[in-house]
Amino acid sequence: MIALLEAHQIAFVASPKCMTTSIGRMFLEIETQKPFDRKDHGGHYVHRVYKIRAKALRLGAVPAPLEKLKDYWTFTVVRDPIKRLLSAYANRVVDQNEVGKVMARPAWQAEHGETQPDLEPRPDPSEFFENLALYRDLIPSIRHHTNPMRDYLGSDLSAYDAVFPVENITDLEQTLSERIGSPLKLPNAQRSKSKLKFADLSPAAQNVIREFTRSDYELLSDWYRPEDVLGSVTALQESKA
Repeated sequence: MIALLEAHQIAFVASPKCMTTSIGRMFLEIETQKPFDRKDHGGHYVHRVYKIRAKALRLGAVPAPLEKLKDYWTFTVVRDPIKRLLSAYANRVVDQNEVGKVMARPAWQAEHGETQPDLEPRPDPSEFFENLALYRDLIPSIRHHTNPMRDYLGSDLSAYDAVFPVENITDLEQTLSERIGSPLKLPNAQRSKSKLKFADLSPAAQNVIREFTRSDYELLSDWYRPEDVLGSVTALQESKA
């Protein structure tokens, strides 16, 4: 997702589960000068608003076509890759029940029901991550929310004017406030009710996560190290999007 704040020549390039909803909503509230209301945007949610705009501006390519944003001050937000993946499970699988909802659809059952009779519609964390490749292949929303950040942001973060880790969101608020000329406070648009510890997962699930997040840790080596999470009992931070 790319969110543009046209009046201030600011572009936010997002990857799922990295403050996407919160920042996109804040941009729309700055535009309209009032709290976000779907009725002001054709009944669409934040992500749909920007998807439609990106298509119209030919900015829908993945990874983001940064060459088309040369006139903008461009930034992104990043997150520890393992914590981001755990957050995707907590929010999309547990809180939103997206896997169960998709699997219950007649069209899904007609296409996959006979070939995947044992696939759990509400998998526990270990079941989900042990079968991550299968869930990603069969459930588009899960694939979207778990794709590596590299897929959305590209392989060279030096191309951005600024990169903010989620732990330093106050720095982002201050920077945006200075650029816009008024104090800003990011709304926390999504919080997961569930918490998850990497150490609680099965060894097989942990191995899948280690391998899956390898490329993102390489991309984000200036901010995150897998050792900070692997083998620890660090609780998953409340999910943000």
